[in-house]
Amino acid sequence: MYMLVQLDGSVLNKQQILKELREQVLRIHSIELEDAVVRVVGSVAILMATTKTVTSRNGKESQAHFRLVAVYGEEGGTIRLVHFQSTMIVEKEAK
Repeated sequence: MYMLVQLDGSVLNKQQILKELREQVLRIHSIELEDAVVRVVGSVAILMATTKTVTSRNGKESQAHFRLVAVYGEEGGTIRLVHFQSTMIVEKEAK
């Protein structure tokens, strides 16, 4: 079961996200993955990285910089995303 918890606390399921992408309510313009580190333990892989994204929802563009942890596991010969969590990185102002 896929769930996306948005920054405002609202939740979207997989069907809602796919519908928004199809109807171009949600558009992903770019995703830059940085500082990626992968650990493999048995049939599980853990990805830790930072990313910068540019998206738009209903034409309103937004940028985000966050740290992520993604856990992948093998199930029936298929690799699946089992868990994904991200935390916003707040840019510090130069003094």
